[in-house]
Amino acid sequence: MEIRAEGVARRFFRNGRNTNYFYAVRKTDFTLKGGTVAAVAGRSGSGKTTFANLLGGLLRPTEGRVLYDGRDLFEMDEKARSRFRAANVGFVPQGLSALQNLTVLENVTLPACFGGGGDRERAMALLGELGIADLADVYAGELSGGEARRMSIARALLPVPGLIIADEPTGDLDPASTTAALGLLRKAAENGAGVLIVTHDPAAVGACDLVYAMENGVLSRE
Repeated sequence: MEIRAEGVARRFFRNGRNTNYFYAVRKTDFTLKGGTVAAVAGRSGSGKTTFANLLGGLLRPTEGRVLYDGRDLFEMDEKARSRFRAANVGFVPQGLSALQNLTVLENVTLPACFGGGGDRERAMALLGELGIADLADVYAGELSGGEARRMSIARALLPVPGLIIADEPTGDLDPASTTAALGLLRKAAENGAGVLIVTHDPAAVGACDLVYAMENGVLSRE
């Protein structure tokens, strides 16, 4: 697996006296290969999440292109790109996203169905490694922030994606849960996935092979 950004930038339009747009991500090149865990660190509002969404095919660049194993994600139509993401990209979103009227296990397994991957046994194994197997039949709306975060990590890993994008995956976690989560992301890389972690957490940064900094939309290698 290789995800590559070539001259990628994203600007947003707005009304103002001096300009009608601003750059959330300025023109940049970036490559992440399977087997690697990379971190993008920076302050809130620096462009980290926008950059991650560009790489994952959720947000169209206004300049440049994003290639997954040489295939341009944004040459696909929306339906094809959605199917591609379901099969190949695992997301741990910054916000807690779940269907509140479904159980933990149902939330974990449902997205994988659209990509044709994952099963109940693997889902339970992931929940066990994250310390929440006993919550499998609990409704998502009853979870704490840290429990919901671990559920989202299991959901992202279930279909064995080639690319994992984790936005603040340890933000709500205690030290033991952080260790477990980072261990699973490392294991995914060892099995061939490329892992991108967007984070403020020094523990997460320290667990990565490569570290990048994002400031005012500019990505640089640390």
